[in-house]
Amino acid sequence: MLVNVNRSWCKETPHEAKLYLEWYTLVSLNTQFSYGNRGISEIDISPKSRRLELQAKNETPKQSEIKNYIGPILTTTLFDFSPPDIQKLLGVTPLLEGPPENLWTSPSDKIILRPVTNHNIIKALTHDGILKLGEQVKRNYEADVNKKVNDNLSREINEIRSMFEAEKRHAINLSINETRNVYESKIDLLTKEHESKLQSALAEVVEKSNKKLQKAVVAERVSVTHQMLKKLRDEIGYMVIKLYDEFERKSRVDRENMIADFNKTIRNERNKNNDILNAFEKEKNLEMNIQRLEIENKYINLLINSVRAERSHSETRMSFRQQNFQEKMQALYKLLVKTLYIIKVLNKKLSQPTARIHEPTWRDKLQEIINKFKKIINFVFHAIPGHAEFLLSLESLLSLEHHEDRIACENGDKEFPSSEPQFSKHEDETDRILLDLMKYSNDLKNV
Repeated sequence: MLVNVNRSWCKETPHEAKLYLEWYTLVSLNTQFSYGNRGISEIDISPKSRRLELQAKNETPKQSEIKNYIGPILTTTLFDFSPPDIQKLLGVTPLLEGPPENLWTSPSDKIILRPVTNHNIIKALTHDGILKLGEQVKRNYEADVNKKVNDNLSREINEIRSMFEAEKRHAINLSINETRNVYESKIDLLTKEHESKLQSALAEVVEKSNKKLQKAVVAERVSVTHQMLKKLRDEIGYMVIKLYDEFERKSRVDRENMIADFNKTIRNERNKNNDILNAFEKEKNLEMNIQRLEIENKYINLLINSVRAERSHSETRMSFRQQNFQEKMQALYKLLVKTLYIIKVLNKKLSQPTARIHEPTWRDKLQEIINKFKKIINFVFHAIPGHAEFLLSLESLLSLEHHEDRIACENGDKEFPSSEPQFSKHEDETDRILLDLMKYSNDLKNV
């Protein structure tokens, strides 16, 4: 450690540092010997020496020492108001915080618990127990006193020993510092002298070397310049040719690579565009199909609704027409019954020789009227063939005619007198019935 400390001021003189270390070793041995021969009373243990010792060892004083130096009041103030770092350095521990004043204590915590008087306490209250307890207390007291005395003696001895060692270290440090200062001044003087001599010698050597170096540099520069110019010409020509060939090769390769990359990029872009177009076309077709289906469904729904509405409307109209036709048919049926009745009456009247020539004419008219009604029925109802014949069949008319003939024969001349005015009356009624039939047929055509 001494070598590391003292070599900081004698880096350029290792021989003098070695001499200084030898001298320092001898001085320290003599100092230890002289202090060892002196008595305890000759050593100075003043506060100043103690401060020097603490400064040399880089230590902090004890709390008791601070209290002795500045007094207990200032010591308490210093400990209370000093920063936490200084309190930690001095070893001041903060007091533990007790419970707050507003803390409520239960009555059970205020109860003072006392031990129960057992057999040992009762025995101690007796005379023998008291004597034994007194002896035990005496022994314990003597042991405590001896322990405290020994502790105090050992502590005082340690303090005295530490004070002696501190005084010894202080004296050694003082002598070392004095010797160090003397030798440092000498070393500084020697260093300055050697530095001045070294600077002058270095200046001369540098001047001579600069002159020689300039001459050598000029000559070498000329020779090197000629040689390098020749080499540079050849090297530059070779490098130009080589660089030109390399540039041509790289440019050709780069051109081919650029063409290949361009073709590859174009193909990729074309594939991407084709994919995009295909996807767009698929999406468009899908949307068109969806729209077509939506429109078809829309128009189908509209058509279904219109068909249903038209069907309901046509059913309503058909029911109305059917009802109206039924009424017309009933009226026609009644009219036909009357007509047949009149025809039968006329047949009977015309059965006479004067009226037989008119019989086919009435039958032809009746047949023509029935055929027209059949056509009207087929046209109005869009009936299948034979439907009108079923409604106005000749068999039913003939059966009805036979029935009416039978009724007319039974009634005789009561209902149909054979007078001439009666015939003219029935003839007028027949004309009126025919006019009604023609009017009824026109009404059916209009419907």
